[in-house]
Amino acid sequence: GIRTGTMSVVAQQYCKDGRLIWTETLSTPERDEQENICGLHGISRDSTERRQAEDALRASEARLFTILENVDACIYLKDLEGRYLFANRAVRDLWQIPDMAGIVGFGDERFFDAETAAQIRNNDRRVVESGETIRREEVNTVSTTGKTNVYQSTKLPLRREDGTIYALCGIPTDITALKAHEEHLRHIAHYDALTMLPNRVLLADRLQQALTQAIRRGQ
Repeated sequence: GIRTGTMSVVAQQYCKDGRLIWTETLSTPERDEQENICGLHGISRDSTERRQAEDALRASEARLFTILENVDACIYLKDLEGRYLFANRAVRDLWQIPDMAGIVGFGDERFFDAETAAQIRNNDRRVVESGETIRREEVNTVSTTGKTNVYQSTKLPLRREDGTIYALCGIPTDITALKAHEEHLRHIAHYDALTMLPNRVLLADRLQQALTQAIRRGQ
């Protein structure tokens, strides 16, 4: 309070021309020889533009949050230590974690098995150390569900205005069904549908591999 030192007051007030503005007033007490308050002096400044900029930023962040929460894609943010800063609803549903409090501040060890967590950390490290955007397949096993899926994961660094990296953004896309379909097509291409024995295509491929290896050994 004013009795213990300087006090800052933020308020709205009308100007003579009728405009409503925001002001910040910094008040400091004046004291007599006995240290009793005998007056005040203060400095006021118009903070309307700054308040408007802050309001616009909050509104922009709210719109972005709404978009991220409602897209089908999984999107998350991590700090440079690998701790989660944000995970949208798609991620939380996948991990069966009801709210952000169960995610923010934790690392991958909380959500994945040890092998998956190590794989994710290695990819993350490449992004934050080199500053490059990477696209990798990741096979992730979620601890809470026990499910293992294949993801096409895009990871990119987030930078400050001076270019320094302060966070990582990840956007994984589940391609488990696509990979299973590709494997099914490969099986159809190389095995007889009735006997399930290798067909000529597979035999020719294996023969070509054997010839190539023989040639290399001969060299």
